[in-house]
Amino acid sequence: MSIRGKVELECEKDISQERCGFVIHKDDELDLIMCENRAEDKKNQFYIPAKEFLYIKNNYDIVAIYHSHNDGTEEPSDFDIKSADIICYPFLIYCTKNNKFGIHIPEYSDAKTEHLEKLKEAVL
Repeated sequence: MSIRGKVELECEKDISQERCGFVIHKDDELDLIMCENRAEDKKNQFYIPAKEFLYIKNNYDIVAIYHSHNDGTEEPSDFDIKSADIICYPFLIYCTKNNKFGIHIPEYSDAKTEHLEKLKEAVL
């Protein structure tokens, strides 16, 4: 299954809350690591604890952090932009309402350019 299909399938499993996780590069392919959304307001936000983020960062090649928007659009929120800029990884947003993808790439990104280009080609 394509990375686009994997993100869509994962995000549409439960549209009562934002779904989240990581897009990683492994064995020359893009793949997902799903995470539990630990936000207090799961309907409108997502939260991945720092300990979980650091474990993934230290053990995998992160391309982006993905999450769903179940209301609104695929455009990143102010919170998404600030968060991506702070952690230095792109945010991939999938809008379950209109089946569209958006991405915010921070000015300073730790994601490898060639992997990010592969992701953009696959979903945008």
